[in-house]
Amino acid sequence: IRDQVLPSIARGLGAHVAAPPREERLESPNVRKLIEDASLLLMFRVLFFLYLESRGYLPYSSAAYRPHSATRLLADAQSQGAGFDPKSTMLWDRFVTLVNAMRTGSTAWGLPAYNGDLFAADSLVGAELLEEASLPDAAFGPALAALAADPDAEDGGAGVDFGDLEIGHLGRIYE
Repeated sequence: IRDQVLPSIARGLGAHVAAPPREERLESPNVRKLIEDASLLLMFRVLFFLYLESRGYLPYSSAAYRPHSATRLLADAQSQGAGFDPKSTMLWDRFVTLVNAMRTGSTAWGLPAYNGDLFAADSLVGAELLEEASLPDAAFGPALAALAADPDAEDGGAGVDFGDLEIGHLGRIYE
């Protein structure tokens, strides 16, 4: 299952980069490195949200925030099974909304602004690509669904408790 996460994201970003107006060649080592960096940054953003939500640092228990949370996004992706629409960008749009709320804060959701580089539009390599991209559900959905499932669970589909991660784990993943 985990083998689906980064390849699915990278294929979606690759399709974006190869399409007009960019029309970049995927054979280029620089383009491939940019896609790799953007894919890793995206996954780290998702993991960071999941960690903060499961540890109670974000207001997941709030009825206003919960429908917009990364945890809910993963559950919704997992519930779709394999039926991800290649033309819809609903999952991506929801995640972009969550990232933007994290940048500026949302009083309606009870979400404080986070002013770190992780969610900045241009601070880290790959961030600018994530700002311009729009991944279809067929690319983003399988990655989210794979993150939502614990392959080691007896039923193979039980949720993962990202609160069990230590902050040092996130640091090592990021590095």
